[in-house]
Amino acid sequence: MKILFVTMSFPEKRANGADTATDNYVSAMRKAGSDVDVVAYSRDGASPNNPHSISAGHWNIEIETAGKTEIGGWLLRSFVSGRPFINSKFVSRQMIETLRRCVARKAYDLLAINQTHMAWVADLDFLPKKTLFIPHNLESKLYGDMAGFTGAGNLVKRSLYARDSRLLTGVEGRLARGAAQVWTLSESDQAGFARLAPEADIRNFDLPGRALPPVFGAPVKSRDVGILGAWLWEVNRNGLRWLVDAVMPDIPADITVHVAGKGAETVPHAFGNLRYEGFVEDAASFLRSCRVLLIPTVSGGGVQLKTIEGISSGVPIVATHLGLRGMTNIPDHVVAADDPQGFAAAIVHLVRADAPSRYEVGQKWANDRRATFEQRVADAIDALGSGLPRTVSTDAA
Repeated sequence: MKILFVTMSFPEKRANGADTATDNYVSAMRKAGSDVDVVAYSRDGASPNNPHSISAGHWNIEIETAGKTEIGGWLLRSFVSGRPFINSKFVSRQMIETLRRCVARKAYDLLAINQTHMAWVADLDFLPKKTLFIPHNLESKLYGDMAGFTGAGNLVKRSLYARDSRLLTGVEGRLARGAAQVWTLSESDQAGFARLAPEADIRNFDLPGRALPPVFGAPVKSRDVGILGAWLWEVNRNGLRWLVDAVMPDIPADITVHVAGKGAETVPHAFGNLRYEGFVEDAASFLRSCRVLLIPTVSGGGVQLKTIEGISSGVPIVATHLGLRGMTNIPDHVVAADDPQGFAAAIVHLVRADAPSRYEVGQKWANDRRATFEQRVADAIDALGSGLPRTVSTDAA
């Protein structure tokens, strides 16, 4: 099957969880025998050294890297077009022309729309009519949650999030109803899309994430507690803020929490036993250097790659139940707690007990998850090889 896979950014560098998820999907499609061409924007304007990766040119993927004029243009386009901001942000003539060149040189069997942010391409009438929709989150719910978490003092941001939530409900429903299949990453998202499109073929996948390197010997435990994330993303930042405000007051001063990842400094704190380490080159080494890992997720949807990597590492984990969404067959080195006091108590208990890491258990869990994922993708691709195409529209209501 020849697949035109349209996404925001190339996944090869795995700059964030979304890139890793995308890379998992594309790799599994190719392993199943599909001919997949990936069309995306480039953070640096260059395509990967791969004839099946086709760049639509440079684009500011993260809003934090864009200037005020560019953001203002996206907002204006959103209100003029009636599209959600997260769709309008990625509309460009350069993407349209790149897609035209692709379909002019190859007859594709399927259009794969990766993430709701690129839903607008479904309205381009020269693209394949048979579509696969791959949402990484139920964005309408995610943005509704973000509106709720935004403080009353920022009415503009709260209003924009609420507007996107309302418009995205329509976009996601129309795209799901028109797609031959919808692939979700958590059972809660699968149920949410089923409510929007009851007749749709919605399939859930247990994402494998990044494969951690094997462990040789016992890693030195140089950190008491660790947490790894991309803190420039507000959904993740909400969890870090909850940790700082609600959990840290109950962590004894002799237990130090280390936070790795860009943007943590945007959540200020006054705790001597909470250290921000910034970006770490070797995530696996950081995870395995900790006695306990934390996943303090309090908002969001989809599945978190840091949860998968944490469980795969075999290091004892304390997570909220929301942080474990999309996880199945969870090993017993993972403890769930939702209230701040219970979360803190679990951390203290595991550190004081010096609970052992279970590297082989984590690796087996990861290997089983990857094998299941690849088989489910292969089965879904086989099913997409038959049946009549459906048309799809995401015009704003």
